[in-house]
Amino acid sequence: MRPRAHTMVYQGMPRLVIIKRSEEPLHGVHYTSPAVRIGQDAIEATCGIRPLLIRAGGTLPVLGALSAKGIPTILTGFDLPEGSIHAPDERLLLDYVPLGIATARELFLRLSALPVVR
Repeated sequence: MRPRAHTMVYQGMPRLVIIKRSEEPLHGVHYTSPAVRIGQDAIEATCGIRPLLIRAGGTLPVLGALSAKGIPTILTGFDLPEGSIHAPDERLLLDYVPLGIATARELFLRLSALPVVR
């Protein structure tokens, strides 16, 4: 993609130039995907509560590459709203680290049971 410049001019204000250097099409994994259900099961097994599924956006081109190859992807965070995700004061309580590790372990063990598709 060729970079495109967008210029915004406001009355009496300096102009702002935004240069768009890349563009990635939207990708996603369907919520009924076996991998997503396994992810929910693993989190529920270690945390004691079934996680909610939410649609969120981001700029992660690797998701498109995985999706194009038919590789199901689970993209998740591990924190509470008080963690201030992506804020200058973003933090993760130390008490959550062992729980996160246990959840990752459970997730990988469960994912290993998926059939290999070639």
